[in-house]
Amino acid sequence: MTKLNIALLLSACAFGSAYAQSSAQSPAKPASPQLTAATYKVVTVKEGDKLVEKLVGGAGAMPNDTLQFSYRIENPGSLPLPGLSINVPIPAQVTYLSHTCSATGFKAQYSIDPHVYDAKTKAINMNLKKFGDAPLKKTVTVKENGANVKKEVNATPADYTAVRLLLPDLAAGQNGECSVRVKVK
Repeated sequence: MTKLNIALLLSACAFGSAYAQSSAQSPAKPASPQLTAATYKVVTVKEGDKLVEKLVGGAGAMPNDTLQFSYRIENPGSLPLPGLSINVPIPAQVTYLSHTCSATGFKAQYSIDPHVYDAKTKAINMNLKKFGDAPLKKTVTVKENGANVKKEVNATPADYTAVRLLLPDLAAGQNGECSVRVKVK
């Protein structure tokens, strides 16, 4: 078994934000959101007679370990931040499991598009991915009566190459926390 390079996984995770001007009457522009990202290993420990999940440093993850990519987004400004999104690539070494977000009314979208790396930034170019609501569709080729036939089927979470968490407006001075869990292959 080989250890997974957590630093590479964390650097592969991208943050995207898009927002419109707050109103036609006010030319003031919202402050840029501040994002803190971290990767943890999820472990189960026994406390008394209960099993409890704990988040520990993610270094040295092994196959079958569960990792959590955690994001804290803050609005340091005096205006709301509308239209925020957190784009999380799902590297080939892991499989998507789940996501959570503290923001009420958030929405998740998924991509099954292959990763395209930008040589200049040495990161995944998330702008080239198409995102949609689950279930996504993919085309597979199967043999039927000796002939290859293409069929459209539902993609599974194991097919996801990225997750986009769409957040509602983030009020001035407020913050939100989101996470994505994956399993190391």
